[in-house]
Amino acid sequence: MILKLKNTLRKNWIIFFAIFVLLFTFFSYQIYFRYVNPSFENKNITVSSYTQYGNYSYFTKISGQNPIYLTGTILGMNESVYYFATSPIPDFSFVYRINASDSVNIIATPKVSIIAMCKNKDNQDPKILWQKEFPVTPTSSTGPFIVKNRDGSDNFTYRFTFNAAAIKNNVENTHYKLDYSPMHSSTFSTSNMEYEVKTLVAYNGVINGKEVENTTSFVLPMTMTNSYYELADNTSTNITNYDNETISVQNPFTVSTLKYSLASILISIIAIIGIIYCRAKYNPDPVHIAKLEQEKMHARFREFISEGKLPENRNSLMSLKIASLQELINAAVDMNERVIYDSSENIHFAIHNGVLYYFTKINLINEAKNEDINGRLPHATTFSTSLIEPAFKDH
Repeated sequence: MILKLKNTLRKNWIIFFAIFVLLFTFFSYQIYFRYVNPSFENKNITVSSYTQYGNYSYFTKISGQNPIYLTGTILGMNESVYYFATSPIPDFSFVYRINASDSVNIIATPKVSIIAMCKNKDNQDPKILWQKEFPVTPTSSTGPFIVKNRDGSDNFTYRFTFNAAAIKNNVENTHYKLDYSPMHSSTFSTSNMEYEVKTLVAYNGVINGKEVENTTSFVLPMTMTNSYYELADNTSTNITNYDNETISVQNPFTVSTLKYSLASILISIIAIIGIIYCRAKYNPDPVHIAKLEQEKMHARFREFISEGKLPENRNSLMSLKIASLQELINAAVDMNERVIYDSSENIHFAIHNGVLYYFTKINLINEAKNEDINGRLPHATTFSTSLIEPAFKDH
């Protein structure tokens, strides 16, 4: 097998050499083309951003007689609930600031209200049956406020208060009026109600060098029952706005992006060097080449040829020379005979009805030993026919 491969390479080295040179040229041009004509792709990048921070803080003061607290006691944010009977009016502070990637110069105006929403009892898709907004009482400046520092150190604080007990009573009265029926009792339940402290900050001006005008909502959920109210633990909200642009970015010219082209070039170089080396150093034995030629010819007709010897009485047989091995095999098949190959005489023959049908050529192996100085087999190794014909008697 190795001998066959070497001989194939030796005989067809120009073809293989041309193939690998073309591959080397093609992939080298690909790398050069990608270098002088880099590819680009569109990417969405953030060129600037700003984050708004809203934070609620609150406390209540005990204003009524009760069995738990002294009147005037301050209850901070760590209390779980606040009872309507003891501390119905909380004091709130809302702090707003903005942190920008470049610069900030805006005017901001807050608006705070308490929102009460009545929803149905569908847990999968609750719907708002009605909604009511209650204004708060400011206890400090209501703005507008100027915010300039990009790092968020410049902020404003809006202070306000509301009467939680009065809002609860108003909601109950509203529901009774909507749900009143002389034949049925009211279906009002505190579990149907949702409350929230909602601050809308309207702002306009310049952020990161661009004109802006927008409104941001900061919500603090609140719960009210028949006897107390409570506020959500998460009192801070951060909202980030991004200014994105689509840009064209050049794909990097790296080894990883060219690995297949580089691998193909490397293989081509190794193959070219190997072909040149084999052509310069490899000088196959002509005898082996002759064997290969013979094996190649026999391989085509393997199922029709058997090894054997010419019969001793061959001179008594009528002989008929056949022009080619293919024709000899065709004749043998028609005569239902098998072609025999005598390797010592280098002759193929078949005998039928006393006639010796044969095809012969000059002995390749012996003639190969007389190989000329150019390293090529003599032209007599072509399939000429004449060797044993004079040895047979003609009848």
